Amino acid sequence: IQAGDPLPYVFGRTAIAPYIYTAHADGDYLYVDYIVSVGVCESFVTLIQGGEDIGTPSSGFEYFLGTAGQSASSLMSSVIPGYDSLPNVCHFIARLGKDDSMDFRVVMEGIKTFDPRTSPQAEAYSTNPALALARVLTDCGYTCDYDTVAAAAHYNDQDVSGTKRWELNLPIQNRQNISTWVQALSTYASVFVDIDGGKASFVLDAPVTTSPVVTRNVTSDDIVAGSAKTTKAGTKDVPEQ
Repeated sequence: IQAGDPLPYVFGRTAIAPYIYTAHADGDYLYVDYIVSVGVCESFVTLIQGGEDIGTPSSGFEYFLGTAGQSASSLMSSVIPGYDSLPNVCHFIARLGKDDSMDFRVVMEGIKTFDPRTSPQAEAYSTNPALALARVLTDCGYTCDYDTVAAAAHYNDQDVSGTKRWELNLPIQNRQNISTWVQALSTYASVFVDIDGGKASFVLDAPVTTSPVVTRNVTSDDIVAGSAKTTKAGTKDVPEQ
């Protein structure tokens, strides 16, 4: 991972190829810090090293779920004094021998998301796509209308033939414009996102028996001068018979 690169998000239960944050050789060992996700995550399920499922070994490994107050790695601190604790970043440390593979995939139960339906309101592990979408929006500086988030989350969680209507198990690693990820996640959540003045409201893409949750009236202030343009299609050269 390079300076300025985006940190990945892990939503739900899924596998991810972690990023190498630091690698430091000392004696017969290589100490490697692998970044998995922004925190706080629920749990490390298993590690896959060089294609082999090795579980979550304790010897030579340390795991950090991304809490704000997590401690610095004792393994990394033993070779790099003053090593950063990486608050709010879920990561793990591996002390590797000369024959050990550096190639890892990690199966995670990912980010805890804020659920406005809980009392008291708190963050908890969830596979609900509406809550994941709200997390991405708030991390990007938007505020959310949590009444509409709660309605969308409830719709996603509804039982359909013994399973939840919609779930999200997805790592987000590629750098994309926020609008691209909002469009993708809103599809999973079955909502349209209405953003007005920096506040996001969710409109369910579902049959309703009452008026929509969000209504907007278009006024002259919403129309940008010169924004409507028409063009005439040009002629096309086609081969003659």
